[in-house]
Amino acid sequence: MKSRKRVLACLLIMIFMVAMIPGRAKASTHELPFAYPNEANVETNNDIWVVVFGGSAAPPLTNNQELANSIRSVSVFFGGNATFDLEVIINSNVGWVPFTYPGINLSGGGVSNVPIVNDGVNYLEVIVNVKNKTEGPLSVTRMEFKDEAGVVVLTHGGPPAPPIPEIGFTIFDGINYELNMNTRTAKVVGYTGVPEDVVIPNSFTTDFIPPVSGAAIIFDVPFTVTGIWPEAFKSSSITSFTIPDTITRISHGAFQDCWGLREVRLPSTLEAIDGYAFSWCGGLQDIEIPAGVTYINEDAFKGSEHINIIAEEGSYAYQYAQDNNLINYIDYSFNPATGVMTLSGKGKIKDYWGALETRPWHQDAESVTSLVIKSGITKIGGEAFGGFYNLKNIYFEEGVTEIGGVAFNNGWSLQEVKFPSTLKKIEGLAFAWCEELGDIEIPSGVTSIAEDAFLGSPAVNIIAESGTYAYDYLQDYKLKQD
Repeated sequence: MKSRKRVLACLLIMIFMVAMIPGRAKASTHELPFAYPNEANVETNNDIWVVVFGGSAAPPLTNNQELANSIRSVSVFFGGNATFDLEVIINSNVGWVPFTYPGINLSGGGVSNVPIVNDGVNYLEVIVNVKNKTEGPLSVTRMEFKDEAGVVVLTHGGPPAPPIPEIGFTIFDGINYELNMNTRTAKVVGYTGVPEDVVIPNSFTTDFIPPVSGAAIIFDVPFTVTGIWPEAFKSSSITSFTIPDTITRISHGAFQDCWGLREVRLPSTLEAIDGYAFSWCGGLQDIEIPAGVTYINEDAFKGSEHINIIAEEGSYAYQYAQDNNLINYIDYSFNPATGVMTLSGKGKIKDYWGALETRPWHQDAESVTSLVIKSGITKIGGEAFGGFYNLKNIYFEEGVTEIGGVAFNNGWSLQEVKFPSTLKKIEGLAFAWCEELGDIEIPSGVTSIAEDAFLGSPAVNIIAESGTYAYDYLQDYKLKQD
């Protein structure tokens, strides 16, 4: 009797040990399709255990060692309508390697692609577990095993899945993308997010939902972002953006009419900027263009009047900026002994709206009594010299055509301004609250003066030639003439 008990115990131990050997499945099926119960709260324990090569739990799908060694991934196909957590386990001589995919929402069909580490296998098995299933039909219908190039080398289960449409669309972090399943690439086609600093990623992972009714969803597909569609961000309210190094070209009109755009960060890999890419971006000023760019359309920055291209000397972008007067460099010097500040260089002095402390000369603002603007400078930017409380004299050499808004406001001590004959425009509040400013001669070539250009400057007396725009302006606003 004791001998029988010992034999029975040994048999139980052996059965338990055999169940633990790779290739042995307990209460599992090798066959596909496999349907789960049509009920909620289903949790399975290795119900699907497919032996691909080696093992002894079931006949293997192949006995071809070379074919087994070529397998690098498996696509698991699902059918039904349910939400569930998925676990796919790859069991081989590499070890027991689980992959989890929580919260899959299946409607009709779906596919999960699972990588397989394969340096030569003695056995290879795929185990599928489902947890936290909602009520509804769910089945595993088919498996496709693929080599390193993505070519299907072995199948198991139901009939072949219908071809997956090549193109789909998704929204990721407020950015709209076109997805290409053949190349696993994505292109930006639009933007639906809120105004903010937009960062286009190098890549992202998302479910691919084919634009065909009934086609299978492919879960967790990685896509590399490689392009921006024409007019993708046109008229959007973004304020800044970063383009990844996976993009080499900015398409036609991509950021056209983005008036709120203030900052652009371009990748070193960029090669081309197409027409109207940054046209009519009124708030965009400094933009650094990489040395690798070899093409910029002549209208790329059309209407973006504050653009200042920063580029490496000798590069294509540098020459483009020179040819199109889109390069600005401003130097200044200040003599504390005399109170004279001199600005020289080429191009426009940028706007400093609400950013006075970023002005290179800000630390000397309250010490300057005389300001000299040398020839070569074409525009005084907004608020560039606002708050120069002790400034008394401004002398312009020929070249400046425009004085920006609030450029010299709060010049409480300002008494004398000598304008150049090249001046064309004076914007709003440019000389507002300059209480000591008296006679000021406006050149005959000026064609635009904002209504409030001299607001709060009660002593201003505009001197202008009869018949000119400036003369009509002083008459309209009663800014007297002696």
